Amino acid sequence: MNNTEPFQRAFEAAKRRYEKLQNTDIELAFSNGLFFTMRATVTSSLFFKNKRAYAIIVNAKKQPFLSRLSHEDLVGWFGHELAHIVEYESMANMQLVAFILRYVFNLKFRFIVERRVNAYAVNNGFARELFGVWKKFLAMESIGGRYKNYIIRHYKPDWESIREVAKEMDMTKEEYEHL
Repeated sequence: MNNTEPFQRAFEAAKRRYEKLQNTDIELAFSNGLFFTMRATVTSSLFFKNKRAYAIIVNAKKQPFLSRLSHEDLVGWFGHELAHIVEYESMANMQLVAFILRYVFNLKFRFIVERRVNAYAVNNGFARELFGVWKKFLAMESIGGRYKNYIIRHYKPDWESIREVAKEMDMTKEEYEHL
């Protein structure tokens, strides 16, 4: 990736908003990958020690897509990825191992996790940014309708899990359903 500075700034801005993660070791990394745009992961070298370390990995191959996102969009996306780490931090090591295996091998479970993590991020101060990036994603002509439907169906939290925050933003259920 040519210029990582905008990603670093957005990552740091999002991390500052999660009080629970202020003393957590999380690095931003860039890598070529096949099946992700961004992902939160436990760094394997510290996995079984008392203090875990994590990385948010940005797929460098997705630069054309990611370069179209604003700072706020990136903050929202990092808010989602950091919400995964908040969840990981609540688990004992063996629980986390079981969680990761289930996430990798059980597609239905993965979608439940993604919707839950998005609801957590929305309810913890990232609603404006996440709603904005979702709208931008849906408006991008270069992204196929089938993929858009897949993402919305499997990653969008149900209305009840984000209702209070959405209403505070003067968003109706109908507006949310049409995101």
